Amino acid sequence: MKNTQEGLIIKLSKTKILLLIIGSFAFVALSFWLGKYDSLFIKAVSTTGILLCGLCGIYGIIKIFDNKPGLIIDKEGIRDNSSAVSGHLIRWEDITGFEVGEIKKQDFSSYSSITRSNFWIMQILSKDLS
Repeated sequence: MKNTQEGLIIKLSKTKILLLIIGSFAFVALSFWLGKYDSLFIKAVSTTGILLCGLCGIYGIIKIFDNKPGLIIDKEGIRDNSSAVSGHLIRWEDITGFEVGEIKKQDFSSYSSITRSNFWIMQILSKDLS
């Protein structure tokens, strides 16, 4: 975490990404091993495990070489580069709440926002519900 003139910059944890890669490929290996059984259900579970855990491993490999900061908090708002759908800016005027917490010595932040597109969806839903 670095506080600069540009704002607060939080880097991605390369250790956690490495653990993601190792864990996902361990589950891929386990899924391959499960695939040797004849049960259709176990083969379905095995195939799903290979696909999902393989995608997580590929995502981890891409992210471990990504040098962009994971989160930037500045005067414009919050820019999230930590997930697969990253790179978007959440402007301060769209944020309705912000909270910092800790679970098992792991800090996290959460925010609530109503974007302009979500605002119209909420308006339509509230009319349907009432």
